Amino acid sequence: MPARLSLQKTFYKNFQDKLGTDYPNTDFAVNWPVALEALAYPDKPNHEEGMPNFLQSTDRYSQYAQIVDNNADADVNAELDKLQADLQTIFDTNPADFPTPTPAPTAAAK
Repeated sequence: MPARLSLQKTFYKNFQDKLGTDYPNTDFAVNWPVALEALAYPDKPNHEEGMPNFLQSTDRYSQYAQIVDNNADADVNAELDKLQADLQTIFDTNPADFPTPTPAPTAAAK
């Protein structure tokens, strides 16, 4: 759902129309107001909160998956040992020491 209030009014109708076009043989009888009501109940804590340095951790175990999924000769045990050591380093690193994943907004963007 768009953050801009001016775009929210037509969002669900447009989304419903697109679903109907993309999946013509599916009935999308959705009670969309429930989605709006659910915004009052955010997932706190969320699934990311329990893992230290979530983005960096996810990047590293995704790299591991790429290695073992795409290399039939991969030494899985050795790669798991590297993964464990790398994740421990990532977990022990102060989050402020990692580069910001996205640039901070400038005054003009606010």
